[in-house]
Amino acid sequence: MGRRARTGGGGEDGDGVARIVASRAFAGMCAVAIVVLAIDQGLERSKLLEAYVDVPAYEYFYGRRGAYLGDLGEIVGRDTTSDVVKDFVRETPALGKLLSKVTLGRVLSNLPVVAAAGCICLAGAYHGLCLACNIGARWIHAKGVLRFGIIVLFGYFCGGKGFGSDTVAMEFLKNSFGRQRPTGIEHGERSLSFPSGHTNGASFFCGALATLVVPNVVASSPLVAKIWRGARGTKALLLASWIVLTAVTGLGRVASLKHWCSDCVCGTFTGAFTVSLASTTALALESKLLSRSPGHHLKSS
Repeated sequence: MGRRARTGGGGEDGDGVARIVASRAFAGMCAVAIVVLAIDQGLERSKLLEAYVDVPAYEYFYGRRGAYLGDLGEIVGRDTTSDVVKDFVRETPALGKLLSKVTLGRVLSNLPVVAAAGCICLAGAYHGLCLACNIGARWIHAKGVLRFGIIVLFGYFCGGKGFGSDTVAMEFLKNSFGRQRPTGIEHGERSLSFPSGHTNGASFFCGALATLVVPNVVASSPLVAKIWRGARGTKALLLASWIVLTAVTGLGRVASLKHWCSDCVCGTFTGAFTVSLASTTALALESKLLSRSPGHHLKSS
């Protein structure tokens, strides 16, 4: 009974991903990767990644910049054979203006973090509503509200571009290294390059969604939790989703010529390290606060 109570009705794997990410081994791996990348970027005689990864990747995507930087309005006008579609876009200024702002690079760069942050907000509202209306297992929803607050707190200081601008941590790191963004296009970016704030934000919010939010939402429904416990590879699925969505964001930043490849690699690890800190904080607070509540493992009527 005690074990299931601690995992939120999700069996032994209820918080399995969070425990992996909160481990010293995971945090240490991220810290070592960040230090190695920082040393490579900071030492003038090093910069191996710049020579063997960043520059070749930049040259590759610069030669294909039309596919990632061309807006949908331009693509519709150039490649669409239907005169009806062209006339509709031409006669609808608002639609044409919207399409002119949408590029494949922007979609790849922003969609994962926006989707993840949106899902986290919806989950927070769901847990808060259930808690206020006394629906379901109160302690699971209390965990959800607590975790939402922790994610917002860490996201505000270390969440990259998740809040629309560089956070304190990103500004500090960017100003410390002073790396300029790739040249060759007018991208209008005001901040420096290393590490990537967008990739850091995607890594943090997608990681927080996978480690702290999804397992707790699953645990709030007995039927879904039962199916989830019976399925194989759920932890691997969550971790793989985190990696893929972060990689998509990094690809978008590099393909848009907004960042060097090593900027995005570093942003991935800074975001993952922040998720590790957030997971450690959440599990520690839940152990000390929520588990002491009388009857926290029982469903409210």
